[in-house]
Amino acid sequence: MSHEDFLENDAAGQDFSYALDSYMAACREEREDSLLLTEEEYIYIIEYFIDKEDEQEALKASRIAFSQHSYSLELLIKLADSMIITGDSDNAISLLDTYRDSYSENADILYLYCRAYIHKRNFDAARGYFEEISNSDGSLNNFADATLAIAQDCIDAANYQEALYYLEKASESDPSLYECFNDMAYCHEKLDNLKLAEELYNKYLDKDPFNDNVWFNLGTIFARQSNFEKATEAFEYSLALNEKNSSSLYNMAVVCLNLEQYKKSADFFASFLECEPDSIAGYIGLANAKMGLGDYSGAREAFSKANSMDPTCGEVNMGLEAVSAIEHYIKGDRYSFFTRLNFIAGVDRSWIETIMKLLPEISKDQEFMNFIKMTGI
Repeated sequence: MSHEDFLENDAAGQDFSYALDSYMAACREEREDSLLLTEEEYIYIIEYFIDKEDEQEALKASRIAFSQHSYSLELLIKLADSMIITGDSDNAISLLDTYRDSYSENADILYLYCRAYIHKRNFDAARGYFEEISNSDGSLNNFADATLAIAQDCIDAANYQEALYYLEKASESDPSLYECFNDMAYCHEKLDNLKLAEELYNKYLDKDPFNDNVWFNLGTIFARQSNFEKATEAFEYSLALNEKNSSSLYNMAVVCLNLEQYKKSADFFASFLECEPDSIAGYIGLANAKMGLGDYSGAREAFSKANSMDPTCGEVNMGLEAVSAIEHYIKGDRYSFFTRLNFIAGVDRSWIETIMKLLPEISKDQEFMNFIKMTGI
């Protein structure tokens, strides 16, 4: 019996909201363990918490329900699934082992074993259970979607090669499931197969050209290959579809920064920070763009904002030192300038190169050039 068949045959269209009300009242009064409800009523309650993405409450309700209806395959599946989702794969496997003889070839049980072992990072065992599914006495409902979920578990476990195996199986099962292309592309991106990732993102966009997140993903691939022209085009498509796509705003800002288009970069970072005002990376990027524009007070303000979020961030602290050094140089305070330079050189010499780039005239300053020779920068 599968989950969908159970609901269709026994509970479809029925309103068990009264049972949910009773359960919630019992929980408030801490007497939920003594509440007696039917199997169908508990399934309704569990589904309610699943829809609310409240994993712990779904687990709690599943435990209570199965303790009262331990004959129910559906509740066994609900409980094991909740255990896996909440990170208790060992107990999920123990629970499934207890009833394995009764459901030795049940595809839903095999599926749960597969996911549990992936969560335990035992990918060989998981593969074995997955292969058993095809030999079981029944097949999974929505096999392709279920296989996609297994692939996502592998992605979450950072095993992208294994995820590709399941994604191929899902695609073979349902060739119309073009969502696989996006996940395959992501896996190949993580495996540094950038050209193949590019091809797969484009295959997805052939089917759904209005997905702003996939345009963002494609833009990231181009940016990683230093193809900033195509990256910019992809990010612009993403933002045309969703002007609040913060990931595209950020990456567009970074691309403009790399192209030394500082005004555009600062504008994109500002828009990004409107979406994500607590992003340290956003303020660091804005500060760098402001430095490129020669707006050192603006750079100081942005670095200071980032510093208030994390006073221990080395990049932020060195950015503030570099801004101070530049400001001292512009004011003609050479003592303070070289004091700052000595400190910067002792911590992160790359910032000296940044200062030289921002103040090209400094290469004609003999005292500065002597400092460079003396420090061996």
